[in-house]
Amino acid sequence: MKVTGIVASPRRIGNSDILVKETLKGLQEQGLEVSILRLRDFRIKYCNGCEKCVVQENPRCPIKDDVKFIYEQIMQSDGLVLGSPIYIHGIPGILKTLIDRIRPYVSKGESIEKKFSGFLFTHTFNSEFEYAYALPYLLFFSFYLNFQVSGILSVPSGSPGECLIDVENIRKVRVLSEKLFRNIIDPAGPVTDFQEKQETTGQETIICPGCHNLTFSMKQGKIICPVCKEEGILTGDSVDWQKKSQFSNLKETMNSRFQMIMESHLAFKTNFRTIIGAREEFKDKNIGIPIVGKDKPE
Repeated sequence: MKVTGIVASPRRIGNSDILVKETLKGLQEQGLEVSILRLRDFRIKYCNGCEKCVVQENPRCPIKDDVKFIYEQIMQSDGLVLGSPIYIHGIPGILKTLIDRIRPYVSKGESIEKKFSGFLFTHTFNSEFEYAYALPYLLFFSFYLNFQVSGILSVPSGSPGECLIDVENIRKVRVLSEKLFRNIIDPAGPVTDFQEKQETTGQETIICPGCHNLTFSMKQGKIICPVCKEEGILTGDSVDWQKKSQFSNLKETMNSRFQMIMESHLAFKTNFRTIIGAREEFKDKNIGIPIVGKDKPE
């Protein structure tokens, strides 16, 4: 069995790099095959929004770079360890670009073997959920690839190698490594329950039981997870989760989203002439707005 570690940090031997290596080392000691992949070492171009990956009969991405290779490395793995620093409450641009570009290679909800992932976040500030806004991106990434989350670890370490100052960080990484190992070896066994207690308030943290997301939409007394579409009914200070997702609706969710994209393209084709005419006034030469950099002085 194989586990791939992905490092999204541009630093070599930085905190994310160290923590991913320590996680993989624990898995290697348990007899698993491991490897590490640093995004900075690959060509990952921006998605250009051409939608060929959706509308073509045999979806493919026309962009020539290393994304397909990275995708193949992930899908050949039974487990995934993803280490990312937090930049302005979010993930680094290179990781977001990879997530944007994965869509052409994602199966449209076909049933595939369940796999598992673990996330490692590093950040400067020592707040409890510093990764709250970064997490959904990785959950979408994991969810689409049918990797269920075994554990999430957040380590307050900003300067290179700072995570090594506190030995407790390494202990926590080994706990995450052990959780991941147990899930990979026994996919049918129990997965980590992320309903935790906040030490500061004693209140139960609201975390999606399906994919472990921390951010939600609220609508007519319901709380809805934007990642896996789990729903809960708000009753006072508690949430009665409907237990609709648990990754079992992956096919339904994926097919629904691809259907919406196809409907958008159908609407465009139907109204093509009207749209082309309306767009004319928005051309650079007609809009009357200076375009910075378009006409550079000699």
